[in-house]
Amino acid sequence: MDKQQITEKLKVCLGDEFEVAHDKFSTEALLKDDLGFDSLAMVDVIVLLNEEFEVKLTSEDLVHCRTFGQLVDLLAARAR
Repeated sequence: MDKQQITEKLKVCLGDEFEVAHDKFSTEALLKDDLGFDSLAMVDVIVLLNEEFEVKLTSEDLVHCRTFGQLVDLLAARAR
């Protein structure tokens, strides 16, 4: 899966699960401030990503992910 495919799938997964408009997901969108993912929601995000992308992410993996683009990059690196 390439970055574009990951981006589109991630928009749909997160947007539908957390009721966020798909057009809010831009590379520079801040996970907390722009998309509303607080620390509690991030636990649910991890579970969702592990299921949908068949990866093994932990909360420590997401510590440095501040933007949607960084989350896409992390998934692209792990999905290989």
